[in-house]
Amino acid sequence: MPASNFNADGTITIYVPKSAVGNPQAGDLLGAVNGRTFTGDTPETMNLERSTALIDHTFVKAQTDNSYPAATYTVTGNTTCPTPTPTPAPTPTPVALPCGSDAVEDDNQHIAYSNGWHLINNPSASAGHYPLNEGGNNVHSAILTFSTTATQTGTIKYFYAKSQKGGSAEVFLDNADMGPVIYNGPTGSNRSPIFGASTTYHYGTEPNGQHKLEIKRYCQLN
Repeated sequence: MPASNFNADGTITIYVPKSAVGNPQAGDLLGAVNGRTFTGDTPETMNLERSTALIDHTFVKAQTDNSYPAATYTVTGNTTCPTPTPTPAPTPTPVALPCGSDAVEDDNQHIAYSNGWHLINNPSASAGHYPLNEGGNNVHSAILTFSTTATQTGTIKYFYAKSQKGGSAEVFLDNADMGPVIYNGPTGSNRSPIFGASTTYHYGTEPNGQHKLEIKRYCQLN
């Protein structure tokens, strides 16, 4: 390698890549190293030829453990450098939804369900699942509570799915009847409905800033 050198006192320093000698670490022993000389005995062509056998084997190493100089070489140098601590990736800034509102999924702790609801996995749903109630004509409800400042007004958007057997529900916002929502559609089934339908509701001010969106499901088509 380029760093190899020769001093006038006869010291020859040879650098070799670690990969050429088995990738040793500091403190490892290298054995079976031959020291040989080559002479430029054809100066016209500068072909380097091997020297005589006597010179060839003057510095044979590692033939015996008690030969001189020592039979093996110890690799010196620094210990293994520690792996640099990776720079942690910055926490991504959440992208605000329209109007700075938050998305509330069907398994949010602020939603209270009556008996009979089941969580069904479906990759088409926004969170990979949706609630299903197949309780016939019984009334079942899902109630979301959320809070704002006492003087704040705004909108809340309800996303849902439709199917050929979908029924209907009545929606109440802060106890005001907002009318029905229809889950019946031309395609889809209860276990594989078609997602993408939505309805937006407006809410006004409340003295304590507490709001309630209640969905009362009344029937399912058979």
